[in-house]
Amino acid sequence: MCRLAFIPGKAKINYKELLDLFNALEASCGGDGNGYVAVSPDGASVLNKAVKLTNAQIVKETYKLIRSGWAVYYHTRKISVGWSDDAQCHPFKINGRKFRGYLCHNG
Repeated sequence: MCRLAFIPGKAKINYKELLDLFNALEASCGGDGNGYVAVSPDGASVLNKAVKLTNAQIVKETYKLIRSGWAVYYHTRKISVGWSDDAQCHPFKINGRKFRGYLCHNG
């Protein structure tokens, strides 16, 4: 099982609230790897994911982006199948012929 969150650009959330949200999601059913993708209003994106990526690091990297209009998709993973390594962390970047984007899923 996993936990996902979407934070729209310019969301009215402060630094501590964002960190508390991500920590609560991780505590409820996650912690075997965290990741995010941040997407700008013009479609640029930043992806970061790792088994040892902490919520504090994620908030440090994304808070200013959110305040400036970037949307953030957050994911924390609890292993149900597979193994624990950075490649298994979400989001996954998809570079297909017909679809390019990011994928997070739950179980």
